[in-house]
Amino acid sequence: MNTNLYLGIDVSKGYADMVMLGANKTVVGKPFQLYDIDEGYKALDCYLESIVKEYKPSLICAAVESTGSFENHWLEVLYELGSKYPLKVARLNPLGVSKYRQADMKVQVTDRSSSMAIAGYLINHSDRIVYYEPDAYAKYRSYLSHIDLLIKQKVQLSNILHQYLYSCFPEILPYCRNGFSKSMLDLLEHYPSSSALAKSRLSKHNKIAYISSNKWLTLRDRCKLRADKTCDELISSVIVDTAKQIRDKITLINNMYDTLYSKLPENQLEIMVSMPGIGKKTAVILLCIIGDINRFSSPHQIVGYFGLYPVINESGDGKKKPHLSKKGNTMLRKHLFMSALVACNHDPHLGTIYHKAVEKGLSKKASICKVMKKMLRMIYGMLLSGKAYDASIDTSYRDRYKPKPKLDVESLEGISKTLNSLIQVAPISRKNAHIRKEQTEAIARTQSSKGQSAAPSVFLPKKNSLNHL
Repeated sequence: MNTNLYLGIDVSKGYADMVMLGANKTVVGKPFQLYDIDEGYKALDCYLESIVKEYKPSLICAAVESTGSFENHWLEVLYELGSKYPLKVARLNPLGVSKYRQADMKVQVTDRSSSMAIAGYLINHSDRIVYYEPDAYAKYRSYLSHIDLLIKQKVQLSNILHQYLYSCFPEILPYCRNGFSKSMLDLLEHYPSSSALAKSRLSKHNKIAYISSNKWLTLRDRCKLRADKTCDELISSVIVDTAKQIRDKITLINNMYDTLYSKLPENQLEIMVSMPGIGKKTAVILLCIIGDINRFSSPHQIVGYFGLYPVINESGDGKKKPHLSKKGNTMLRKHLFMSALVACNHDPHLGTIYHKAVEKGLSKKASICKVMKKMLRMIYGMLLSGKAYDASIDTSYRDRYKPKPKLDVESLEGISKTLNSLIQVAPISRKNAHIRKEQTEAIARTQSSKGQSAAPSVFLPKKNSLNHL
């Protein structure tokens, strides 16, 4: 007999609605509401004590929905109470609870019904629940999210500055195509317009770091052509202020990355930096988001966690083109993509994987994604074993899986005839019959002939050029 109890908690800003259900989904006691303060935590402690004395459950399963940050206090309190009572707490994905409500045909949405839905979801999916454990990397991820916010603000400021310069100082824009460097920002703080730079004189006092005299004179001569078009003082002050803000943002972002690098485990960072294409910042981002590698039971889980797998959507005659999943952390995927691009250029092992994928007919972007997936799987093994990057280890694992022997031409022709005869008599649509016939012919052509290689990549070196690396 199941003597477990299930506590559903619907968290709101400043309070939480709670309801206790039995294994048969009957309400135990009465639904109640507690405030997110010390008095509320003490009341929850007293409530659990009374429940344990009266019903003597073997386990109390509690759960909250992920709401961003409002549920963190309740998670910590319930986890601490687990040392006193037979209690476990979990953080649930709101999408799963929402689909459960739809399947249960619940129309009305209230705080009480939401807490009951959470408890009901616990009962129906108790075998799939992952219970909460304190995460030492959670504070680092919060710090990293703030860095991401600063980066977005810096991009916004750069776009605004670009618009102002287009009207007041277009001569400097060719030097800012790859972003605003420190030297360009220093120049804009002293000379925010064409007219201001046209009146300047080259001396020891107005020299800007990393700007040569020839570049200065060339830029000043071009500005003299527009010397009659003066810039408004208000716009000039905005340009100066925006340039200062961008420089401050860059300094702050770099300092925050350095702080994270000093706080994270040094041995794990050194292991990740040993992989080609992964630098200091990318290693910090990867380690913050991955966290404890032991929470992933296999490399398949870490690949799925970051969404590096194809999504297939087929139903009846409808068949959509497979595409990469959009799940996972966007910041990590962006940096890992650039790391894979660099690794394909500078590492023979990962470059060979890329070129083989292109030769098989994959697009260049899909081939890069395949390298990203390989890098994540290798990072999993590196962190788990505590060893630095070694391409020979991955090569030895790849050699274990030999390709299956191809069927001879006669066997393929027999299989093809059998399938075509079944397609003719099966009660399927004309579209489906045409698709199945094309698939059968494609498989026969692929297995019976060597096939032509796809064109090599344009933006990556050819396979032969990797031999000298």
